[in-house]
Amino acid sequence: MSDSETEVEWTNENLAKLLASLKACIPDEERLIDYQLGLKTVNWDKVAFSTFSPEECKQKWAQVIKKMRKRRSITELIDEAQTIVSDPLHHRRVHPEVPKRPAQARYIYFKSKCAKFQTKHPEMGMTQVLCTLLQEYEALPQKEKALYEKKYAQKLVEYREKMSKFCQKNKMHAPQKTYKRNPQDKDIPAKPPGSGYNLFLKESFESITGKKAPATINSLSQRWRELSEKKKADYNKRCKELKMQYVADLNNHLKGFDEKEQKEIIKRNGIKIPKIPVKEKIMKTKRPNEPKMPSHSAYSYFVGEQLASLKNDTKVRNKHMKKAHEAWEDLSIKAKERYRGKMHVKLRKYSQDLQMWFKKLSPEEQESYLKENPWKSRFLDNEKMVAYDKKEVLLCQDSDSEDEEMEINSSDEEETDFDFKEDEEENEEEEEGEEEENLTFDVY
Repeated sequence: MSDSETEVEWTNENLAKLLASLKACIPDEERLIDYQLGLKTVNWDKVAFSTFSPEECKQKWAQVIKKMRKRRSITELIDEAQTIVSDPLHHRRVHPEVPKRPAQARYIYFKSKCAKFQTKHPEMGMTQVLCTLLQEYEALPQKEKALYEKKYAQKLVEYREKMSKFCQKNKMHAPQKTYKRNPQDKDIPAKPPGSGYNLFLKESFESITGKKAPATINSLSQRWRELSEKKKADYNKRCKELKMQYVADLNNHLKGFDEKEQKEIIKRNGIKIPKIPVKEKIMKTKRPNEPKMPSHSAYSYFVGEQLASLKNDTKVRNKHMKKAHEAWEDLSIKAKERYRGKMHVKLRKYSQDLQMWFKKLSPEEQESYLKENPWKSRFLDNEKMVAYDKKEVLLCQDSDSEDEEMEINSSDEEETDFDFKEDEEENEEEEEGEEEENLTFDVY
């Protein structure tokens, strides 16, 4: 039988049979011995099956094992080979088309000098040659090293392009880009935790050693859920203070560089900066169990009613926003009054809840709260409590929120609240799935 005919007959099904037969032929007492020793004990006559001879089975196994690491037991290698044969695309290390990562600068130097060096020193073994040439490379001046580093950088760009094409061709996820701290950026301040929950995890991990990470995270998540609202608020407050300090330290660090160098540092370290500068906001303390102020806009209740069925479809919802705005403009005054009535009901309910919550505070806490939020005193006095309409709201302080853009609130409440400012601290205490806030700092 010719080699071409034999190769055609090696289907995935036949390969699976070969691996199963090979695994079955290994005695129990030899299943954990080294690969090289284990391979010598294999009886290929017993492995052979169907029309394949023992020699053909042995050759095919050699092809399968060629690109796999062999510093394991033969049983482990066979198990991995079975997995790879069944799904080769998702095993990049042994896939025949996967691009090979380029050698680093020091090994490019080694390859360029190796042949000539071995000719001069035939008495040296390969290990000694390798060590000697790598020591020579480390002793090179930075200018000469830069030539080899440039070659490596060029090959790395080519490798990433090939890997990207390979992943697109085979419908696989491309490797994610990671940022490594450059030695010259060692003075850049460390980024703080993204939330109070992450700060709690960081501090807790520092005091725990020798435990498995997944189990520890689950345990700490449970502990976070059991914390009181006051303690959670303390972590959130400290996290914000750390972020503000980080921004200040980063600004001070960047002041020592010109604009071009600043951009290089930001890009090199993957520092995220908002595209549109935002005015510095006054940090407000979120009080535990403080009622959230509802929208002051009748329009927001109308939009919420119009888009209630589209909550979970962001693209469709955004398209309907313009139509909802046009529909609001066409509404009669009487129809708009109905939504203003809803707004007044919500505000009255908020006033009642706020008064009940306020009475539970200590005199010192009440004084501090009124000092921070003087405009909320009207909701704490029934005589001052008046019905608001949209025009009145625009002339006074807005609701408990920060962003000056109307956002859709996707909560599970009966009515969706569309305020012109969304409370950015509402979901601050969620321990999973939180996104880090974008920090704003000047580029000098």
